[in-house]
Amino acid sequence: MSRLKNNFKQIEAEVFDYGPVVIFKWKNEVGWPVEFVSGNVGINFGYTAFDFTSGRVSYDKFIHPLDLKRVKEEVDEVINSNRFFIEHKPYRIIHGKGDIRWVSDYTTFIKEENDVITFICYVVDITEQVEKEKNLIEIKDRYDHLLDATREGIWDWDMRTDEVFFSKRWKDMLGFKEDEIQNTLLEWEKRVHKEDIEQCYADIKDHLNGETQIYENVHRMLHKNGKYLWVLERGKKILDAKGEVYRMIATHKDISEEKEMNELLEQLAQEDSLTGLLNRRAFYSIVHKEMERSKRYNSGLVLLMLDIDHFKVVNDTWGHNFGDVILKEVSKKFFDCVRTTDFIFRLGGEEFGILLPETDEQGAFQLAERIRKSIEEMRTSVNEETIALITISIGVSLYTSELSLDEFMNRSDLALYESKANGRNQVTLFYEE
Repeated sequence: MSRLKNNFKQIEAEVFDYGPVVIFKWKNEVGWPVEFVSGNVGINFGYTAFDFTSGRVSYDKFIHPLDLKRVKEEVDEVINSNRFFIEHKPYRIIHGKGDIRWVSDYTTFIKEENDVITFICYVVDITEQVEKEKNLIEIKDRYDHLLDATREGIWDWDMRTDEVFFSKRWKDMLGFKEDEIQNTLLEWEKRVHKEDIEQCYADIKDHLNGETQIYENVHRMLHKNGKYLWVLERGKKILDAKGEVYRMIATHKDISEEKEMNELLEQLAQEDSLTGLLNRRAFYSIVHKEMERSKRYNSGLVLLMLDIDHFKVVNDTWGHNFGDVILKEVSKKFFDCVRTTDFIFRLGGEEFGILLPETDEQGAFQLAERIRKSIEEMRTSVNEETIALITISIGVSLYTSELSLDEFMNRSDLALYESKANGRNQVTLFYEE
């Protein structure tokens, strides 16, 4: 049994002679004099045991001056309580070579004779760990500053737990405080506009399946104030050691102002500056989309081509400024006659187009007649003595699924030419011979 005890003592001695944990025993007296220190103090902190036990170095001189006050306050707090141990917050010490090291300190205390308090502390050098944490904090701070400068938020989706971390900036964008958003996927999903959520998930799925290098999607998200923001999300999946996806991180940027500006520029690019009607550029884009929709849903679609009769005479007689007045007045009459779902275009000069979705030939002809009569009844004063009388010719054609866009337009044009050839101020339906 004595041999076994000796073996344990030998093992214990070797642990504290060569291990990372240094043991100090010191008294709660002025300077905190050290009575005992384990032999490994040299390889860990650069002092000999004799440096401490001889009084050349006291424990309070071992602690960095900037941390000493706090450490003493923590000691006093425990002495005055019913606890018998302290787990100090990390503090700095002065290494025997003069450099600064960070330590973790777990201390217990005992009361000896005459109520003298003696402390036994277990001290470990954690400098490397602190430096790593410091570097991570610095990296995080730099990244936070970068994200703040770019006005971007972050969400981080852990697919193992289905938890989602939302950064403060992400919550701020949507008008919420830190504690008003839970760490669930539902918090994101329920705020994405119902018309956009399907495409969001489709794009995420494509990325997770390796079909795209990054996830990218533009969609609307509900703000706390009840309005929708346009956001741009860009993200990337993260793989574990087995090559399996376990996380996805994305940035979240409010692009509402950019979206509004782009829409305004797009509107200006597709708008006739004189009349406010859609222009020829918009005509081709919209007619093509409506043809596809008509084909998909087997719904009616009719195109009216309209031309102001003898408009060149108007310009030559009363000038181009008055011609512009006529164009504006005619455009207003169009707006008065059509539905909100119809499209009105100025294609150039005195030529116009009106596209009528969900309409058959009979309904289109009735509308065209209403437009023709409205223009015929229009009275525009040239001066106090002269009133201009204007008429318009109209060609009408029904879209059928085998037609190309040019063929569709051509049919309406042929009907328009027939209206002009037959005396103008009339509506003609296209009939295939």
